[in-house]
Amino acid sequence: MISFTCNICGTSNTADEVPWEPSTCSGCLSNVRMRALIYLLSTTLFGEARALPDFPVNRNVKGFGLSDENCYAIPLAKKFDYTNTFYDRDPFLDLTAAHPELYGTYDFILSSDVFEHVAPPIERAFEEACRLLKPTASCASPCPHRPPTK
Repeated sequence: MISFTCNICGTSNTADEVPWEPSTCSGCLSNVRMRALIYLLSTTLFGEARALPDFPVNRNVKGFGLSDENCYAIPLAKKFDYTNTFYDRDPFLDLTAAHPELYGTYDFILSSDVFEHVAPPIERAFEEACRLLKPTASCASPCPHRPPTK
């Protein structure tokens, strides 16, 4: 038996196993991938693992998601200047198009299910995402327009 506290909603859970994709949180119905995304955001922004309910409210932190799940998109919007964007509906954002008016304005971008659906060449979407990040933001993929972060 595995016991864990969900870092998205704070619910205590027990399970025989914790598979990657199926929902394993009885509170917010999140899966391991979603909780890993919030873990990485927390360690990037705060230098430590924090549960989403324990994130401080800071409207100076600006980010957006690419078709994020409501279980973490809604709480993130309450904590930060955060917008969940979509390719097929408002608020619309296509990372294969240029958005120079937004370059260098975001502290973080979340995406767990989008880049695999981008038509080749996929590099253009990663490059555009990196251009949208502030120079001080961490970038998990190589950004050809700026040096890697430390």
